[in-house]
Amino acid sequence: MIRSIFKVIDAFEHLGIHPNKDTLHLLIYKLNDIKGLRWRKDLLNFYVLLGTRKWGVSPDKTTEVLSAIQSPPGRPRLAITKRLINEGIDDSYFQNTMFHDYVTIEIESQKQSQIPMKTK
Repeated sequence: MIRSIFKVIDAFEHLGIHPNKDTLHLLIYKLNDIKGLRWRKDLLNFYVLLGTRKWGVSPDKTTEVLSAIQSPPGRPRLAITKRLINEGIDDSYFQNTMFHDYVTIEIESQKQSQIPMKTK
């Protein structure tokens, strides 16, 4: 699987497409087509790490949006999306994810507040 990732990256470099803030999300989507990769978030994190270490590419807002959308619903993702909206990202990208976050948070809080009753 790791070889497949490097083959895709090398193919991009061979075509003259080097990782930068404009091509980072394109390469992430292409890498997502590799069979055997199940978690897009892990792939995104791997590529961001590889891009920052190997090529010195810093993740742009598109990459952060992709990362936020792929995160599991809950308070951490809601905090990330609110930060991105405050930094100027259009909130229409996050309407569904924020709704899902609020529902998840409400369900979790209801589960925690319920006290099981003992019956005899």
